[in-house]
Amino acid sequence: MTNRIEGIHHVTAMSGNPQRNVDFYSGILGLRLVKVTVNYDDPSTYHLYYGDPAGSPGTLLTFFPWPESHRGTVGASQAEAMQFAVPRGSLSFWAERLRSAGVVFTEKEMFNQSFLSFSDHDDFALELVDSVASPNPAVAWGGISADQAIHGFHGVRLASLHPDRSVDLLTGTMGYELAGEEDGIQLLQSPADIGNFLQLNTNNTQLGRGGVGTVHHVAFRAKDDADHAEWRARFVAAGMRPTDFIDRNYFHSIYFREPGSILYEIATDPPGMTYNEPFETLGTTLVLPPWLEPHRPEIASGLPGFTSREGVVFP
Repeated sequence: MTNRIEGIHHVTAMSGNPQRNVDFYSGILGLRLVKVTVNYDDPSTYHLYYGDPAGSPGTLLTFFPWPESHRGTVGASQAEAMQFAVPRGSLSFWAERLRSAGVVFTEKEMFNQSFLSFSDHDDFALELVDSVASPNPAVAWGGISADQAIHGFHGVRLASLHPDRSVDLLTGTMGYELAGEEDGIQLLQSPADIGNFLQLNTNNTQLGRGGVGTVHHVAFRAKDDADHAEWRARFVAAGMRPTDFIDRNYFHSIYFREPGSILYEIATDPPGMTYNEPFETLGTTLVLPPWLEPHRPEIASGLPGFTSREGVVFP
């Protein structure tokens, strides 16, 4: 197995209205809607996946849209901000794009990098980071050129109930390295090409409450099932209590609460988003797992409607 986690696989969050979600993440940020399915644990709820055109690990942002649910409170035990890497020199393009869409943003410098900070319609904290050239170059999509499009994740900013213990797990078991600290925010780095930074906000130890506008979990990458199994054993040895293996169709997963009460997932890179849809038509149909397919009519009838950027009407 690898001795260091290879960065972020995906982030899953809870949102409100699915149409507004699609309009923001596909329409404004230019991410491809690569999968429309349901929450396997609650099939009355969509599970929407966004990412680069292939839905590659390290680029995936997923949402459970709950239009009627309560709003959460961002705080310790959660990821408090999601950060996307954009090509070097493209922040001026993004500033104008956000301004034209009526999105209020601020500019900041941190850890020798430039950021645009803003929120979506559900008050998720988002940041675009002027990134160094990536071995995984951005791809033109949704009317945004390759020299401006989002690469994928830069990282996330975490808030922990026990910051020191959270850092101990990240550095001692998961192989992250401390790379800096500014204003009570610690920077940790993995060797990955994308999704390789974590920030830990040691100033925020007020317990968060899950709901719309909050992150549900952060998933990290395992290269295959064998690597996945060895990581599970390593977390057990570190005193964590990971779940058994769960087949999510597009990846295989385990989940556990780390010492600061943040929910982590370890997800395999394969099989990937093309497991049950070809690349050309990703995200154009409501895809159900085999055990839910017999219930498609009643599931579809209970889902709210929305229209994708490409004009596909769901469900």
